Amino acid sequence: MATIERTITLNIRKELMKTPLYRRAKKAISALKTQLARHMNVAEEKVKLGTHLNLKIWEHGIKRPLHKITILAKKDDKGTVTAELPSIPQKKQNARMTKEKEKQAKKEKKNADKTLPEPAGQDKTGNAQPSAKE
Repeated sequence: MATIERTITLNIRKELMKTPLYRRAKKAISALKTQLARHMNVAEEKVKLGTHLNLKIWEHGIKRPLHKITILAKKDDKGTVTAELPSIPQKKQNARMTKEKEKQAKKEKKNADKTLPEPAGQDKTGNAQPSAKE
């Protein structure tokens, strides 16, 4: 089974009008998940929303979320649907990956430094130490 990728514009205004002002952004999130589950033929529990999409919905606060939103939905082989804004800057995605790689490289370097033995006759700074016989 190959991954399925769709760009969908969802209108959630009808769902938002049914809820009080102080719950509208929360309702927008749940309405997006139900509509995505319906469009992609999966259970609601298998729908994951990306951070940029979440921030876009909450941009104007809890009382006034967006009424329409265009999203990019991807369904993987396991049946999990991930939704994100179609116009995410690639720099941010790549930046996250490079930060993770840098952290991993630092850990490996730290572990390698711990395993190296000190050379005989030198301290940590590289200065020669007087021998014990002198």
